[in-house]
Amino acid sequence: MNAVASLIERVAIGPAPDPADAPVLAFGQGHRLTRRHLTESVLILAGTGRGKTTLARTLYRAMLRERYGGLVLCVKHSQVAEFQALCRREDRERDCLVLAPGGGHAFNPLRGETSSAEVAALVAELAEVLADRVRDGGENEAFWRAQLGIILRNLFTLCWLVHGRYDVLLAADLFDGRAHSLAEISDPTWQQTSPLAAALAVARRHGTDPDVRLAAAYFEKTFTTHGDRLQGSLAATVSSVFDHLRRAPLRDLFAGESTFAMDDLLDHGKICIVGLPALDSADGQIANAIMQFCFCRAATRRPRAQYSFLVSDECQETVSRELMRKLAVLREFKVASVMLTQNLAVLDDRLGETVREGFCGLLALKIFGPQNHAATRQWAADQIGKRKVTVETKTSGRSQGVTSHSRSEHEVWDYRVPPSRFAELEIGETICLRGAEVWKAKWHRDSPGKRGTVAIVD
Repeated sequence: MNAVASLIERVAIGPAPDPADAPVLAFGQGHRLTRRHLTESVLILAGTGRGKTTLARTLYRAMLRERYGGLVLCVKHSQVAEFQALCRREDRERDCLVLAPGGGHAFNPLRGETSSAEVAALVAELAEVLADRVRDGGENEAFWRAQLGIILRNLFTLCWLVHGRYDVLLAADLFDGRAHSLAEISDPTWQQTSPLAAALAVARRHGTDPDVRLAAAYFEKTFTTHGDRLQGSLAATVSSVFDHLRRAPLRDLFAGESTFAMDDLLDHGKICIVGLPALDSADGQIANAIMQFCFCRAATRRPRAQYSFLVSDECQETVSRELMRKLAVLREFKVASVMLTQNLAVLDDRLGETVREGFCGLLALKIFGPQNHAATRQWAADQIGKRKVTVETKTSGRSQGVTSHSRSEHEVWDYRVPPSRFAELEIGETICLRGAEVWKAKWHRDSPGKRGTVAIVD
């Protein structure tokens, strides 16, 4: 077809539909969710045992059927088997990678990394997860976080200088050899036996590199003159992270050669399930944090042609500062973030009310299931908002044997969905909110679309 004929066809027929607007889920009554809608991020709220995982199955199966790849964070062991079963039902079992001890897969988060700032940010994130420092702690917290970033960046600068790569185990050895005082820096025994002393000697021979000079000066002059409290706090924090990463199972999962890359999840439809649950141990918390951090960083490094997902059931256990920073932009890279939790109380316990409000505000599609928590019911009603309704008032009276009647109308603001309605929902029933749109939906546990439930669009 020549250019003129092609132009005439485009004018006559109109532009080709955008693949991002292809529907993925059909709710009935004209409500549909497209690929674009899913990238706006999803929050599913339902009380304990009230069906949030049941309704999420339909959403997961829809994305699997669309050949999405992605990352599944896990809090409980049961979540691993449940998602594997969904992959089998959608003929995606071959795309499924379970990152677990003895599972045959490993992921080295530092392999190929060339920025000490990126490596420092990852280890600092793990430190915050271990210390449960997700909520905003004010000026003292900001100071501590800044100091942690400085020590880690300088440490990994020296690791790269000496070993030609970033490696947690090698960096840990350097850190173990740190001097605690200016006197120790001058001690001949320390100078001859410490791995860090050897690294500083190499640094002095590379004095033209400003980052190397800063790193050497930090461990020779700055760290050694910190007060006991700050030095001890930093040392304990960094040592705690390294101690976990040096031991099995984390050493086996996150050191050595990787069996897959983040681009496999983002570009090639592979699905990684973190098989070390966050509720089981600190190792589980670290494993989920590493994968979430690396997935978010990799996703936003360049435009993506393939859609992918980030799934976190019981997200109050895995939400991090890095995730909250990235949620606002993940949609631009075709990532559908799906967060599930029970109620506001569990989020507030983890994040604090102010940070929680910001987190929930980044999740544009909200799906409210049956809810027993009163404050969450009230919040859901407030999110949906109020509208003007006409109220009719009738009065009657009797005077001097004569009965009179009057009727008046006036407008009042009332909830579009009253808080009590969320307590009345049955398992599988939800109220959905996206922008100004509000609609009811029923979800089937095993057969999407059956008896008028939400259907997957093929």
